[in-house]
Amino acid sequence: RRVELKLEENRMKEYQISAIAKEIGQDRLVGANMRHEHHVEGWRWRRKAEDQEREIRQEQALYQAARDRELRQKIAEDDERIAKELERRSKEKMREDKIVQRIREESEEIRTLEEKLRAAAMNKEREAQLIEQDARRQMEQERERLMETVMEQDR
Repeated sequence: RRVELKLEENRMKEYQISAIAKEIGQDRLVGANMRHEHHVEGWRWRRKAEDQEREIRQEQALYQAARDRELRQKIAEDDERIAKELERRSKEKMREDKIVQRIREESEEIRTLEEKLRAAAMNKEREAQLIEQDARRQMEQERERLMETVMEQDR
């Protein structure tokens, strides 16, 4: 009977040792799971931060692209408005030039005045040429007179 008690006692000790080992294993597993969970939580937090940062960059890129589109559209509209205004002014100038040309051609008085202006301009040009010729002649005469004076002094 003693052997049986001893066997029973050994079985109880083995059972206790096994239970303690099982608890230690579970504690280790829980500790490892907690450390793993801590790492996983860190990874989750970093990933969430990266996702938020990526989302912010995407929103900024979309906002900038929208601003760029609006700016290009405004520039195109301004260019078109300027081109239309320049075309309008060009047409207006052509119309005014045609009116002036028609008035010149139709008005005898204007044609007479234009002829007088041309004649006056030609007369003025001729007069300037005559004055220039006279000035050259006087300069030539003065030069010749000086040369004669110098030659007489040399004799």
